[in-house]
Amino acid sequence: MSLSIVNNSHSLFSKQKFRNAPKNNKMPELNDIYVPEEIENLDLLKNKIINYLNNGDYERDIEKVVKLAMKHIVTTYKEVNNPAVVLDIDETALSNAQLHLENNFNVTYEKLIEWRYSQKAVAIKPVLELYKICKSMGIKVFFVTGRKKVDKDITISNLKKEGFDNFDGIFFRDPELSVGESKVKARKEIVGMGYTIIANIGDQLSDLLGGYSLKGFKLPNPLYYVSFNKK
Repeated sequence: MSLSIVNNSHSLFSKQKFRNAPKNNKMPELNDIYVPEEIENLDLLKNKIINYLNNGDYERDIEKVVKLAMKHIVTTYKEVNNPAVVLDIDETALSNAQLHLENNFNVTYEKLIEWRYSQKAVAIKPVLELYKICKSMGIKVFFVTGRKKVDKDITISNLKKEGFDNFDGIFFRDPELSVGESKVKARKEIVGMGYTIIANIGDQLSDLLGGYSLKGFKLPNPLYYVSFNKK
């Protein structure tokens, strides 16, 4: 199939255009350039994400969601028996953004494990503030994570180091289930213990789908995606 644009004397692909361009050294105007519809360029997208992380927009977007969650918690916790809040860990309670930036968004499993053992993940401040307020109000707080139980000690140590101490329980991933299924199972267990999960906060839809909470709140995560069915 031939492209008719090649034979168009007004096209940038015509010989006349290419022959004249070096002589007058004139850069073509944007309206002289044919640009097809295309998916976003990876390098440009990475730069957009880096700017989003560094210019304050990321934290401001987190703060917006946390404020909504806190408003819901404050107006709901006295209306239920044994109120509880569930938090995810990675990109919810603890930030791993520096790991992704240092590795140009290409984090291998080995790099991830090395990072976790270094315990360099830092508290996401608006979530830490919500955590402390909930604890001061007598609301139980549970962590439900996609991390494996083999990471239990380093995970708990990192959480405590960043100010998430005295939490009421932590549930790791069931190796027999997908990420989403494992989190549903954990919330079901918490409800089975007699608690009412008034708010479930995470950065992935797979943290929130499947019920067993009155309301879910999704934080932004421009770094990676975890599907409900991921094994």
